[in-house]
Amino acid sequence: MDKKKQKLIYTKWGLANYYSDHIELNKAFKEDKKLRDYVVQHELKHTDKFDIKHDLMDIKPQTFRLMWFVLIHPRTWIDFLPVQIKKGEIIYDTNLTILYGLCIILSIILFKIL
Repeated sequence: MDKKKQKLIYTKWGLANYYSDHIELNKAFKEDKKLRDYVVQHELKHTDKFDIKHDLMDIKPQTFRLMWFVLIHPRTWIDFLPVQIKKGEIIYDTNLTILYGLCIILSIILFKIL
């Protein structure tokens, strides 16, 4: 499917997710079209492959506005969990699972050292 013509679906829960055939966005983005467009452009750069580097390297001035958006919209917090249940299916976010795992390992190492 052409990424430029991907279907956009608004949801109550979560922040934004790229799927091969559509992008899901929190419906609160309708209030801030500039931020919505930034998030859609970010999501369009995702692929179906492992891409944690994309999320970590895509820090721009709008990122801080996005962080504020997340803080004031608690329903977006669910996307920061490495395991979720969507439509009756258990979904694993590989990027977050690895990131959380590394943080836990680093915390254990620091705890042992200090």
